[in-house]
Amino acid sequence: HKRPKAPADQRLCPYCKVVDDEQHLLFSCKTNKTERNTFFAKLITLYPNFESNTERSNFTFLMSTQNESILRFLAKFVADSLEIRERASRLCLLNEFLNVFSYL
Repeated sequence: HKRPKAPADQRLCPYCKVVDDEQHLLFSCKTNKTERNTFFAKLITLYPNFESNTERSNFTFLMSTQNESILRFLAKFVADSLEIRERASRLCLLNEFLNVFSYL
């Protein structure tokens, strides 16, 4: 049994404090800026129009492409981004834990 999905306006990025959705992760989350720049540079070599399109058009393109190279780059970018978030989350928990014990 799965938990019901929270409405989008209740899913805030813990790092950016804005709605955390797929488009946010792909285009604007500050936790994966370096990885995004690398990903976009690779994309532009395969799809030069990416640079001049709107974010919404690029999101639609990425979600519907059948290009295997682009899909591989996208999968790596998403996996790397989620790993970065996981590490950042663990680090925040560790910092909170250490702060609690610093008061004892």
